[in-house]
Amino acid sequence: KVTNQLHFNNKEWGSVNPITVLMMNEGIALFSGLLGFFNTFKSKNNKIVYYETIRRWIEFGMTAAILEVALLLCLGENDLFSLSSIFLLIVIQQSTGYLIDTEEDNSTHKFLYYLIGFIILIYQQTFVIVKSLTAEGISDRDRIVLPVVNAVMYSLFGVHQWLHQGNNYYSKWVNKHTQFIVLSFCTKTIVTWLTFTSLRHT
Repeated sequence: KVTNQLHFNNKEWGSVNPITVLMMNEGIALFSGLLGFFNTFKSKNNKIVYYETIRRWIEFGMTAAILEVALLLCLGENDLFSLSSIFLLIVIQQSTGYLIDTEEDNSTHKFLYYLIGFIILIYQQTFVIVKSLTAEGISDRDRIVLPVVNAVMYSLFGVHQWLHQGNNYYSKWVNKHTQFIVLSFCTKTIVTWLTFTSLRHT
């Protein structure tokens, strides 16, 4: 059974199918990623770069949040308040990424944005790990692999952004926009695949 009945204050609020959520999310990510690749070919145009930055963080805020909610649904989480909180926190986290991208290089606010994003990442991944360890019907392999891979893949976004802003050699040889698109595609594909496989045990 893969359909989750959502609850809020001990009342039922309808049901949701994680598979439907995952497929919808992959469709959004694919369309947005293709648009992003088109934008990178015109990366010398400052206006295109500006719009690509906006596109990227809007898409990340939406698809990253949906993917984490779907993952938690597959792990048996059905509390609407918990799922909504994770969704909102991830949107805030991705907003800090946009602020980091658009702040001046020497801005003192960047450290605060990095810190907020890091704290949310720790909370988000801890929530997933705890839910994975306490989930019923999940295999021992999925119980370990799923949260670990999820944490590593999501951490790479912050590492890439930090390296691109703080390491001249890295920023010279790695295109920021293209690498973000590649990371987004790989993360959503891998985590979605692992989430699908975990459904066999729920």
